[in-house]
Amino acid sequence: MTSAPQPLVDARDVNVWFDLPDGRELHAVRGADVRVNSREKLGIVGESGCGKSTLLMALMGLLPATASVSGRIEVMGADLLAGGERAFRAHRWKDLAIVFQGAMNALNPVIRVQRQIVEALELHEVASGMAAVHRASDLVRLVGLPEGVLRKFNHELSGGMRQRVSLAMALACDPRVLLADEPTTALDMMVAAQVLALIDRLTRELDLALVLVTHDLPLVTRTCDRIQVMYAGTVVESGTPADIYHQPQHPYTRLLFAATADVHSDGPDPVTILGAPPRLDQVVPGCAFEPRCPHSQARCATDVPQPQSAGKGRSWACHYPGEST
Repeated sequence: MTSAPQPLVDARDVNVWFDLPDGRELHAVRGADVRVNSREKLGIVGESGCGKSTLLMALMGLLPATASVSGRIEVMGADLLAGGERAFRAHRWKDLAIVFQGAMNALNPVIRVQRQIVEALELHEVASGMAAVHRASDLVRLVGLPEGVLRKFNHELSGGMRQRVSLAMALACDPRVLLADEPTTALDMMVAAQVLALIDRLTRELDLALVLVTHDLPLVTRTCDRIQVMYAGTVVESGTPADIYHQPQHPYTRLLFAATADVHSDGPDPVTILGAPPRLDQVVPGCAFEPRCPHSQARCATDVPQPQSAGKGRSWACHYPGEST
């Protein structure tokens, strides 16, 4: 019997806390799991502040000094949390690379584009000298930009061009997994569609696995192999696009889709999710979604729901799954 291939990323029970100035802690990510196989596309969705970006930064080992991380983060079989910064540095950009949210802040404003790309190549010993310069030229062409961009500074580029440069830098060291953290933030609809189409095409052509964090639910249902729904730092439901869209088990998943407009269909008007997520600098008793859930019962306010698995990556964390809204 052939064993299942080892995942490229296998993160289990990841927790992230931030130290607050008053001595308290904010529990931003609470027991999240992320598993990504070769050439797989995983979409992570949820409201702003639910921990999506923080989870990606934990995978990259790029959280600030005020953050504490627990759990297990394996990349290519290596336990990075156990190995510390040295282990993260060995895999960062080479195996696991990221396109940050908001390229205006991700790129250095006082260094030309060419130097930023060459610096990454030299730092990770991929290429140096003229070989690195030629590689930088190849990369900007790969993402659909003219070579003249290499001589530009950040402020001389449009938002779409900056995001393409960020993508070129992420691809510089030939990673196996690309993390895309809301890569269309602050872009207009047309440019955003072009950037997303580019990411989708390059991941296919370069045989990359993709983890896409986005608010665009219709997008992930069309382009991703699996979807994870996050709420208040926790993954509340996982499954294929067909599972998540046609048979959602968690009430938050159903309400999230009901609140999302799909410009590609003539569906009903979006419906607002009433209430607000809980404060994560305080203990969250029971189910975090309970105050906003239309089907909450007494148990929901006191007992934390544990993930229920249906096999093949299908799971949800709800005491009363499948209740119709």
